[in-house]
Amino acid sequence: MSGRKSMAYRKRQTLTPSIVTVLETMAPKVWVTPDRKVFHNGDDDLRDEIAANIERGREIGATRSALFFLAVLLTAMDRGTFTPVDIKTLDHMGQGNAQYLLEKLKEIESD
Repeated sequence: MSGRKSMAYRKRQTLTPSIVTVLETMAPKVWVTPDRKVFHNGDDDLRDEIAANIERGREIGATRSALFFLAVLLTAMDRGTFTPVDIKTLDHMGQGNAQYLLEKLKEIESD
């Protein structure tokens, strides 16, 4: 089997499981649609806080799922429902992204 063919069968990894894990610390119900969109039934304050943190994430150039993941992570950390120690509970993709994004944000905000 060529390397090219085996690549086609590799499972695509996403940040969706980590987004769900972090959101579940703040919202009573979180679900993922078949097209991998994440929804929650949190209150309007939660939505507003996530939106504000999306703006913070844009400052470091985060886009798409990494931007939403960072916004959800920052919101949970601001609310105290998720701590830096809890990052170890995420899958390897979430851990790596969390550490990188938080480091980049720290660099930008310290300037």
